Amino acid sequence: MRADGSPRFSMLCTLIGAIVNTVLDALFMIVFRFGIQGAAWATVIGQIVAAALVAVYLKRFKTVPLKWDCFRPKAACWGNIARLGMSPCINQLAMMLVQIVLNNVLTYYGAQSAYGGDIPLACAGIISKVGMMFFSIVIGISQGMQPIVSFNYGAKQYARVIEAVWKSIASATVVSVIAFLCFQIFPRQIIGLFGQESEQYFAFAERYFRIYMFFTFANQFQPIVANMYTSIGKAAAGAFMSLTRQILFLMPLLVILPKFFGMEGAMYAAPVADLVAFIVAGTMLMRETRLLKLQQSQLRSE
Repeated sequence: MRADGSPRFSMLCTLIGAIVNTVLDALFMIVFRFGIQGAAWATVIGQIVAAALVAVYLKRFKTVPLKWDCFRPKAACWGNIARLGMSPCINQLAMMLVQIVLNNVLTYYGAQSAYGGDIPLACAGIISKVGMMFFSIVIGISQGMQPIVSFNYGAKQYARVIEAVWKSIASATVVSVIAFLCFQIFPRQIIGLFGQESEQYFAFAERYFRIYMFFTFANQFQPIVANMYTSIGKAAAGAFMSLTRQILFLMPLLVILPKFFGMEGAMYAAPVADLVAFIVAGTMLMRETRLLKLQQSQLRSE
């Protein structure tokens, strides 16, 4: 839908599905007292409603007239879809794997500290959720950039590709800096939204929050650069960029650093991984920008 020029309807499908899910959660769990089964049904119904809206849109595509033949499986299409979808797929899997490793590391090394295993694990869950709220905005900017970059790259308007990428980075940087300031200045208030605990809990949570999320202001580069490569058909580079922070840097650091520094190592693994991923993403972005400028100058000289 976004690529077809209907980003508002795409957003509407997502919003309506989420709203239906939320309303039915309250109705099934609080009013009808269906318990966790009610929450499950609310989720499924919300997904069905969102899917139905998407199905309705299939009849009104602006740029591609859909026929029944379009739905016939074709190996070449499967290959392209899998290749270009590899980057976001890896990113989702990487986040899940890192969370599993992080939970185990915090439980193990937390049990050896004054905080025990429960406090670090609870804090990690909260910080992960808060981090995803911020990161979702960056992902939204990155995905919104994709059809613009793809269209202009296909039209050989390389200057517009560069402009779209840098404008996306600029807007995502504003969001990232605001999130960084909130995470550094108001960690106690943010964590307090999830419930009141002991002073020891808040002491650990505040410190963990500030350290683990320290490079939030630079975290926008990696997903945007990864999506840029996918948008211009360079799936391998996009997949590599998706692997950098989570798999290549953060996961090994979560395993290695705590062996030497205990809980401190687990805390500092994320900012170290963020810094290295930022350097790699920035380097690759500058390299690709130079290539695009060279292609643009060659077109002008022809």
